[in-house]
Amino acid sequence: MKKLNLDKEKDAIDFVTDCMFSLDFLKEISNVIFSKNRDMVTVGHFYDQWLKTSGATEYKIPFNLGIILGYVYCGILFTKEHWFDLLPDADLASVDAKWGISGTACSDSKITNPGLTHVVRRIRNALGHGHVIVDVPKDLKSRTELFTRVVLTFHDKNIRDGSDTFEISLNLDQINKFIKAFQSVIHCYLRSKK
Repeated sequence: MKKLNLDKEKDAIDFVTDCMFSLDFLKEISNVIFSKNRDMVTVGHFYDQWLKTSGATEYKIPFNLGIILGYVYCGILFTKEHWFDLLPDADLASVDAKWGISGTACSDSKITNPGLTHVVRRIRNALGHGHVIVDVPKDLKSRTELFTRVVLTFHDKNIRDGSDTFEISLNLDQINKFIKAFQSVIHCYLRSKK
């Protein structure tokens, strides 16, 4: 069995736990929003009651890295490789800024200036194989800094050719912009086919 890095495993389980709390929060707040009591429940009262019944032993912030990572997985893995043809055929230095990752440096052992399609395929591989390192700065002061200071490093290694490696580091803002742009292109394409 491969030796585990327990710190990384602990972080991964913490992200999943946070995601579970966020999903439960969204379910419960949805129930209240669509109930006859919606105008009688304050946000603070709802949160206190939810916290008490959720089993949390400390305050849980619904907007957290767990829910953000879930968004990243859905936004990149669920779009499937067959939509990659809709990406612009340009290297990262010249791709439009709307894609969020333009001008970002990456390390690819086989390609000097990889195009956006190749980069996204390698990011998708890294996500699919769980080769993502989340770097959360220790001096993070607020949730508003999450998108600019939290960095995800995607590492992909070809299992058939160990010398074929890829790595890129992106902050959450860059990833968010990419997912929104990609989803928009796919959405417009699908709507045009109706």
